Amino acid sequence: MNTIVYNGDLVLDGQTQIDGATLSNNTYSFSNPSTDVGTATDYAKNTVVLRVNGDLTINSGVTLTACASSANYGDPKGLIISSSGTLTNNGSISMAARGAKAKRENIYLYRNKNGTFEYVPAIGATGGASIEMSGFNRSTNGNNGNNGFNRQTGGGGTGSGRAYVNRIKISSGGTGTSYSGGSGGDGAVRSINGSGYGQISLGGTGNPSGSYATYRESVVNYVARHGTGGLLVIDAKTFDNYGTISADGVSSSTSSLSNSNGRVDTGGASGGGSINIFYKRILNRGTITANGGTSITGEGR
Repeated sequence: MNTIVYNGDLVLDGQTQIDGATLSNNTYSFSNPSTDVGTATDYAKNTVVLRVNGDLTINSGVTLTACASSANYGDPKGLIISSSGTLTNNGSISMAARGAKAKRENIYLYRNKNGTFEYVPAIGATGGASIEMSGFNRSTNGNNGNNGFNRQTGGGGTGSGRAYVNRIKISSGGTGTSYSGGSGGDGAVRSINGSGYGQISLGGTGNPSGSYATYRESVVNYVARHGTGGLLVIDAKTFDNYGTISADGVSSSTSSLSNSNGRVDTGGASGGGSINIFYKRILNRGTITANGGTSITGEGR
């Protein structure tokens, strides 16, 4: 763990620099991406822990989050925020698009009086089911990933696709892990014996997201979206949330058509993360979300 400790009350006002965090556009990103996040060859190294021995206040318009990977290989292995006093959130606490590239494992958070444990399961919800299809000029949108239960992260969605004549199989969305919502499956198109309209198939959203494949078509206005919902744990003596707390997944990458005879099939969106809040006293619940991203459907002929 990368543990950052503050003794005394801490106010995140969007203007004051805080040790252990980078401040940009009213957003405090805790931890260090050079040591804590995943790379092309390695898993994420650390969970980020922010421990405040006092009250923690996030002002309106201010966001508290973990650092992000500049190369889109996932983020730290979760964010734990602990306050010995009152945690007051008037802004945003977010692990949206902050899922980690990490080995899955059960994450034990709390032992109940009866000896059972509250924990985030190593295996999250399953992704949207794969799709097999054949026939003339048939198309389909993807399947939603499954919802997580009992602290699970959510599954990733299936991509969209079209079969012109040949059989087509669209891969399933990814299963979530304890540190990340599931990645989205790739979009797919199968032509008529190598002929047919122009085609663009976009990769699913993940850490990082898939790229794209083209046939008789040029990619225009391509927007690659990366990331999955991450892991967030909050522990406070008193919890008072007037703002938003989120660990949402990320929507599909998009592209436009370069001509009216082409078709774009998008990949699936990524699954939401896992939010776990422990407190002795609650004043306001506020808005708390761990939704999957939105999958943009296929378009064109």
